[in-house]
Amino acid sequence: EDVKAYVIPVGASNGIGNLGYMKAVEEISRQEEMMEIKFDAIVAAMGSGRTHAGLYLGTKVFEKDCQVIGINISGSKEDYQDYVYNLALESKEYFDVEAYAKKEEIIIIDDYVGRGYALSTDDEIQCIKAFARREGVLLDTVYTGKAMYGLLKEIEKGRFNKGDNILFIHTGGAFGNFSKVDVFFNKEK
Repeated sequence: EDVKAYVIPVGASNGIGNLGYMKAVEEISRQEEMMEIKFDAIVAAMGSGRTHAGLYLGTKVFEKDCQVIGINISGSKEDYQDYVYNLALESKEYFDVEAYAKKEEIIIIDDYVGRGYALSTDDEIQCIKAFARREGVLLDTVYTGKAMYGLLKEIEKGRFNKGDNILFIHTGGAFGNFSKVDVFFNKEK
């Protein structure tokens, strides 16, 4: 008997993987309508690129006037911009991506890479701790912690207008903190 396996790339980063976060934009639009709110920006961590590619394509396909901002956790803005654009193009077998995707519209902030992939600065760790205490939301040291730290810094810098509604997409990863328990508790007495 022939068995065919479908290999899912890291982070489901391929054309079909993009469709999941495209569908999330449709859900976000319904939630906005229900809550009578409009998001001015959607912010997420930038790792494999699929989250960003899917969100970006979703805002185009569903005609949503909203910035999608990726805060990358390693690498450079230019590399990720090319990567996300090419990843978006992989969805062309499902719809006419070229009618929607423009590389120059892909917004990536690369000022918060810190020490690099899975390496945290003291400021990032303090941000993760403070966010957990104040909001009851666990962020991780690889992705969401860096992205939230970057988002908060961008708000402080005035990147957004007062009163803007910003949706932060928490992509998970909190279980990775178990391997970093010493980072969270060794300095507190």
